[in-house]
Amino acid sequence: MRALTYTLDASFVLHPPPLKPSSVAPKVHGTSIPAGSTPFQILGSDGRLEVDLPRASLDFAHAALANGSAPVGQLLLQIAQLSGHYIGEENELGIYQFQFVDSQAHVIQGVRR
Repeated sequence: MRALTYTLDASFVLHPPPLKPSSVAPKVHGTSIPAGSTPFQILGSDGRLEVDLPRASLDFAHAALANGSAPVGQLLLQIAQLSGHYIGEENELGIYQFQFVDSQAHVIQGVRR
């Protein structure tokens, strides 16, 4: 599965953290999520991963970067497959990494669901 990156808008974020403005170009760009009130369905490119992300489900009240500073730019969700593959009749379960980053690719810690 190829890695996926989505820009999180206000409909997903509870208690948004203070964001620092950025004077440099973003290092990470995400796909915009269509507006709406229903959960966003994320489908992996290989057809084996399916995730429903409900609106107003991500609490950033205690979120910060590892050094304690505020995220820069936009909030993004990154999903990557770490392992797992398909061979004939056997299907190994995949291991996926979900992480929240800012537009400078800094990992955001303390996000709750």
